Formats: sequence, structure tokens, C-alpha cells
Amino acid sequence: MEYIEDPEEFIEDEEYFDEDELEEDFEDEEFNEDEECDLPSCAKSKKVSLTSLEGLKKHFDEVLLERTEFCNVLTLRDKANRTNYDWIVWLQVKIPFKNHNSHAGHSDEEYIEGVCKKILEWVDLLKNFEKSENKQLSLFADGSDDEFEPEPESPSAGSEGSWSKYHRELERVRKSNLRKRYTFFELCDVANSWYAYHDPCVVKSWISQLPKNNAEMIELVKDAIVKGSTSEEGHGRFEEFWWDDSTKYMTRDGALSDFEIIARVKHLIRLYLVPYTRCFHVSTDNSYSFWELETKTDYRFWFDGGKIQGSSWLRSDELPEYELYDEEFISWLRDYFHIEYKEVISDDDVLRRSLENLFARAYRKDETSFDPVEEIKKAKSFNEFKSKALAHAKLGNGGGSGYSIDGFSTSYDLFAGRKGIVLTVRQLIQLRVQLNRSIDGMEVESYDNQSVYVYKLTFDQALERAYELFGPQKPKQLDLFDFLAA
Repeated sequence: MEYIEDPEEFIEDEEYFDEDELEEDFEDEEFNEDEECDLPSCAKSKKVSLTSLEGLKKHFDEVLLERTEFCNVLTLRDKANRTNYDWIVWLQVKIPFKNHNSHAGHSDEEYIEGVCKKILEWVDLLKNFEKSENKQLSLFADGSDDEFEPEPESPSAGSEGSWSKYHRELERVRKSNLRKRYTFFELCDVANSWYAYHDPCVVKSWISQLPKNNAEMIELVKDAIVKGSTSEEGHGRFEEFWWDDSTKYMTRDGALSDFEIIARVKHLIRLYLVPYTRCFHVSTDNSYSFWELETKTDYRFWFDGGKIQGSSWLRSDELPEYELYDEEFISWLRDYFHIEYKEVISDDDVLRRSLENLFARAYRKDETSFDPVEEIKKAKSFNEFKSKALAHAKLGNGGGSGYSIDGFSTSYDLFAGRKGIVLTVRQLIQLRVQLNRSIDGMEVESYDNQSVYVYKLTFDQALERAYELFGPQKPKQLDLFDFLAA
């Protein structure tokens, strides 16, 4: 093992560099966010000064930072001055590298500074733990906090220049009282913080406790549905799972397609998986207000119906994937909820529903009696309808989501006016391919690259499509084959 006795000399790729050089690199380098490389030259984060790491040197004889293959190791120790041992090690903490998880945003230095800042905040409790035992109440004590300092009174109205002094004193008193009330590890909960390191073998042991396949996961989902739907409320957020169906979303629309019935289960279910005991700890904010969090059962993962989720330490590429779309499960859901089958909605039908929603917003009943669908039936031409529709439309204010079913999602934007895009209808690419619906020439949504725009309409185009869909249907042009069939 090789230690760095001076914390300003931090090893990167088996070379030493000091804090000043590190800060210069942050200031001078231009970063390519798509490039994968080691710090400091390709850091994505802001410049980080390791001031807390330096601050710890005032409290310990040696502050060591060792770079190992998997993590940095911080060791805080004092000379023992004993014949049988040389050092008193107060604390040793493993600190993750920036690639410890799949969440971007933290550099190696930010992890180091995060750990050191929290330790430095309560370091006197670590060094003087024998003097900071929690106050013991006598048999007849009333539990009052007489030995705690009272918080200062806030300045009176109009007191200039005294508020900053008040806040400094308030923070000092609160922090002092917290030292008297709690231990170092109750206040410095390193193991459950964003900067915590988790050994790969430990994470693998957690992952190994997840369901082994789709069938096992489906059985857990079934069990949660039965428990949730047969509870007193018929839904709810329970300790081990959620069945969040307070609006009767599963059954309120009657018949559903196979795709939609699974989509609604995914929307309503949440399973908490791999339980563990999280010990009592205290959470504080920047002003040292605090909240006691009692010992409780917590969970390493949760399943949102689509994938496994976890905390910031979790690498998504290490996790199993599950698919709930299963014929036997769909059949079970139909029987359990009494849901009839229907085909996936057509492009034209979803556009009809989306246009109705758009018109409900552009022609509010409390502002106009104009009904576009009725006017279409009465109009002698499109231009006649369009002229009236534009005269009554209330554009320029409003937007939001619209009709959503069978992988379709819609949104409207009245701020776009006549010439901008006021209505968009998207559908999942995977589902369109399964349904043999064309995606040729369709724009892919850039947000997640999983959907295509089936329709993107200005208000004028929306009126035109409405006239086609809600107007008198043109008689079908018969050909020779129709006559032969007759």
C-alpha cells in the first residue's frame, strides 16, 4: 500500500499532482462532455477546492489519502506514543471515484470534498467521544433541555445590519446543542450519503436477492395487486409496495388492449425490494435545523413496473431487467379486474380524441358557445368553417398534456398561435413496429428516442384535419371487384 501523507498530493494515474495544479486544470482546460477520460483534464464539474481535506489536518497528526484500484481511502490518525503500537486510527473511509455509478455530475474531487466536509463539521465529537455522551436523565427528571443553549431572538423589524449576526449566532447555538445531544455517527451518516462507497461484491450480493426472472417478478406484482386492491381503501402506499389506484385507473375506461392493460399496471405498481435495517440518524440542513430519523426497515431497490431503481451508487448496467408483458399475466388481469379486450386505437381515432381535447381548450364553454364539431356538420365548405373557427378561437394562452392511451401521448400549446405547432401526437416506436404501422419519414422525439411524432399540427392544420375526420364521410369509390363481390 502506498499512502500520501500530504493530502494536497493526490494520485491520478500513478502520478502526483497538488491542489493548486488541480485548480489550474479546472480553470484552463476545455472539456468534451462526450469524451470518457480520467480527471482532471476531462472533468465535467465545476472547480473544486479540497479545503475540508486541508482542514482535517488541524485535528489529526496525519491525514492520509490512498488511491487504490477501486476507490480512494481516507485515513485519519494520531501518533500513539506507545510501545506496543504506533498509531490511533480514528476513522477510515472509502471514497468513490466518479465512475462508481451511472449518474453523471460528481468528480473524484467532489466526492473527496463531500466526505471531508461532513467529517470536519462534527470532528470534535469523533475526537472527544468520551466527553460527548448523551445526557442521561435521572429517574425523576422531566426531560427538559436546561443545559442546552437557548436560541437567540430574531431582530426586531427595521434592525439594519443585525440579521447576518443573528443567523451566525443561531447556527452556532444549534450546532452546539446538536453536539450535546447526539454522537458523531448519528450526525455524520457517511454510509448512507451520496458520497458513500459500496464494495462491488456487496452490491452484487444485494442484486442477487432480486427476482431471478420475469415469472418471479410477475408473482410479486400479482401479490401486491391482490393485497392493495382488497385493502380497506382498495388502493394505497404500503411499506413493501404501492398500488396507487385511487382514481380506478385500471377499470374506469372499460375495455382495454393488451398493451394498455400492462401499461396501466406499470403506472400504478411500485415494489420495494431487498430490505435492510437503517439505524437511527439525524438529518440537518444548512441552518442546522434537524430531524430525527428512527431505526426502520428500508430497501435497497424499488421496481417501478418498468425497471429496477436504486440510489446514486447504483450502476444501471449491472441490474436485471424484467418484462411484465406476458399472455398468462394479461389473462389473469382481465379476469381479476373484469376488463374486456379491444384493439389498439387507430391513428385516426387518437387524432379525433386529441382534436376534441384541443378544441375544448381553444373554445371554452364559459367563453364561447362555438362548437367546432357541430359547425363542421353545418358548414358548406372548409373555408366557411375555418373562417368561423378562427374568429372564435382563444389562442395565445394555455398548454399541457392531452389524450394518452396505447402508447400514444399528446400535448397542446395554445401559446404557439395559428402558425406554430399547437398539437403533437407521439407513439412508442416499439409498439408501432409490433403493430406493423409505418414509421417511415416520421420524426423521432429527441427527448428519449423511443417515440415518433405521428402528428405535428399548426392550428390551421388542426382545423383542416378536423374537417376531414368529423365532416360528412365521402362515399367509397366502387370498382369492378366490388361489383363482382356483390
